[in-house]
Amino acid sequence: MKSSRRIAVMLTVASIAACEHTTAPVAPSSPPAASLGTVDGRIVYAGTRNGSYKIFVMGEDGSGVTQLTPPAIYSDDDPVWSPDGTRIAFRSTRDGPYYDIWLMNADGSGVTRLTDSRPFNTSSSPAWSGGAAWCGDRIAFHSNRGMGNDIYVMNADGTGDTQLTNAPGSDITPTWAPACDRLAFATNRDGNYEIYVMNSDGTGVTRLTTNTAVDQDPAWSPDGSRIAFASTRDGNSEIYVMSADGTGATRLTNDPGRDGTPAWSPDGSRIVFTSNRAGSDDIYVMDLDGSNVSRLTDGSTGGSYPAWFAPAPPPPP
Repeated sequence: MKSSRRIAVMLTVASIAACEHTTAPVAPSSPPAASLGTVDGRIVYAGTRNGSYKIFVMGEDGSGVTQLTPPAIYSDDDPVWSPDGTRIAFRSTRDGPYYDIWLMNADGSGVTRLTDSRPFNTSSSPAWSGGAAWCGDRIAFHSNRGMGNDIYVMNADGTGDTQLTNAPGSDITPTWAPACDRLAFATNRDGNYEIYVMNSDGTGVTRLTTNTAVDQDPAWSPDGSRIAFASTRDGNSEIYVMSADGTGATRLTNDPGRDGTPAWSPDGSRIVFTSNRAGSDDIYVMDLDGSNVSRLTDGSTGGSYPAWFAPAPPPPP
């Protein structure tokens, strides 16, 4: 299951000295809306093709699956929509053995690099970046370019990257509050992985979960009142939801398989997630109370790291 693999990989990667970008990449221009087809209810995700991960997009009902990144030996995964749905940031090894964050138009064109870990690589300490989260004109991400994995934020064109956390342990998978004023993230700075929250400038770090299990993959609800996350507190990895202050954690899934990487529907009524309950990682969706679970991908390419976009409804007349 990909959320567990995400932590396992990061625990094996050594940290190296922190630096800043030496080159300012240029983001692709947004394609005209007409070239994107319908913009109603799209889910972008990573699926396997030819033994490596590629970026796919489908309708919110699982129809119209389209591969966006080419069938090559490198891996593309962990996609996230721009706020207007015209671009997608994602993680890729397309220019080396370690992950960096890249950007493309929503139809797969105009790929450009946002982070460059190559200046931080040494023979004993590889560097990489991932876990992009987009809000407004800023992208938060985690990177091990400093003393372990830390949370950074950059402009949407890859410039102006700023380190927000600098604590012992590994800070990963940031997620924005809808107002772009706070970030939730997973960290093992106090032992096992738990969910923390901080202001968008890195101040006011507060711990939200406290138990002996792994809590990870936080995802803030569209109205800002709740955070979905994955946890092993009841045995295997399941999806939970809690209030944004850490109270009232409620279990949503209950299956022998491993469930993780939750993401909200734009209206906050449903949650899409990754599960291997049918034998392979696939994308599922459920109502906010955990009912009406439906499988969206059929196992032919698998599926993980889902992200959901839909345009805002028009204002009332």
